[in-house]
Amino acid sequence: MILNSDFEICQVDCEAFEFIDTTCFHRYSNPYLCTDGYNVPNGVDVNDLGIPLFNWVLPDGSNFQDIDLGYQVGTKARVNFSLDSGTTGITEVEVGGKIIALAIWNIDINTTVSDLINLINANSESSRWQAFQLPSASADEFTIESLDYGVINNNLQITFNTVVGDMVFGFTSDLTAGANGFTDRYCFGMAEISGVDCLEYEIPTGIHKVTYRIIDDSGVEISRKTKYVLVDYSIRNAIKEWILLTTQENCSCSDKIDERVAELRMMHEKIKVQFDCKMFDCAQKTIQKTVKYMNNICLDC
Repeated sequence: MILNSDFEICQVDCEAFEFIDTTCFHRYSNPYLCTDGYNVPNGVDVNDLGIPLFNWVLPDGSNFQDIDLGYQVGTKARVNFSLDSGTTGITEVEVGGKIIALAIWNIDINTTVSDLINLINANSESSRWQAFQLPSASADEFTIESLDYGVINNNLQITFNTVVGDMVFGFTSDLTAGANGFTDRYCFGMAEISGVDCLEYEIPTGIHKVTYRIIDDSGVEISRKTKYVLVDYSIRNAIKEWILLTTQENCSCSDKIDERVAELRMMHEKIKVQFDCKMFDCAQKTIQKTVKYMNNICLDC
């Protein structure tokens, strides 16, 4: 069971991050696009995951372990079925009143189920539903799952309308369920990281070290990914504010500000180059110099 988890984190303002789970989702209509992500056959089913945890090291070295940010890996609505009996016929498969495929009898139950799964997946881009067999399923059982996040896809009626023939489908529920309301994106702030409930706790400028840990429903860690995150919002914002100062009609020192903006931009570019080259310690030192430069400059025009 291999899970190659991945993520991105970006700063959306001075007090908030956005986490993006970029771990791929297996698509049965094109299985080769994702072979080591979520819902790969005989792999990790997102419906069997627990609460993911994070380890977070701030630029000053403060270390927070086993953080629950309140995020869960997004699950999607699904429903399980079986083809219980039949010898011939055609049956329309509907989800929420929309036909997603035709079940056409072919040789025997197992072959008919396999054909139906392939038909559903062939239409998945337009219907937004895919089909597959869980590892525990027998040959006559299959699952239909939404391609999209959202509880809006829960409680949709599943209907098998017999056009002709005698096929009988069975299910424990004729309503879709399972979408938990989370997606692959989640916003949070320093309060969730540090446990300190302070609405004005700004995100520290600098290099953050973040580890994303996938936990199964029994509490066992099954995958982790560590990344360094450059938080430079305050520097980018300072450059913007300094430039705006030069547009003021009563500003008599625009040339001086231009020089300082150019110097700040150069320092910022140096930080980004060091970060991209994985020179994280050097980047952090340059950030500290840059913040000190920003704090010590007087821009009173």
